[in-house]
Amino acid sequence: MSRAAFFIFFTLLVAFVEETIYRGLIFKTLLQKSAGAAVVTSSILFSITHLLNALSGQDITDTIMQLIYALLLGAVLALLMLKNGNIVPLILFHFIHNLIQFLGNDLEDTGTLPYDLFILAVLIAYCAWLVWSIRTNSSIPSKGSEQANTVVH
Repeated sequence: MSRAAFFIFFTLLVAFVEETIYRGLIFKTLLQKSAGAAVVTSSILFSITHLLNALSGQDITDTIMQLIYALLLGAVLALLMLKNGNIVPLILFHFIHNLIQFLGNDLEDTGTLPYDLFILAVLIAYCAWLVWSIRTNSSIPSKGSEQANTVVH
């Protein structure tokens, strides 16, 4: 298997597994309690799993930045799941995102803090827009509704 094929397979597998666990199982289960609990808890748990990178020798500063990034990315993905109710686009987005990250690691140099802060600001703005969009859209299922049980397809 070529290196490119390995990266494609690996990133697709990771995206499928992580989205199935965090936006499929955890999010769907918690959505029965409340949308807020589903978004917050699935995002925090998604972020915490990235703490394992510190165990592999990753610099603590990089790990903290990755935790914040994963928390915000998890929130965006959970809010998109809440808004659209379809996990397939999230898996595809996660796959493409991870593939770009892996390929970008070969090209990365030091001194990317301004870029990292820009990405974090974009994620924060996107989270805020999604929250506003969801709150102004009355089609989002409420706790206990029959529609809430069919959000994950």
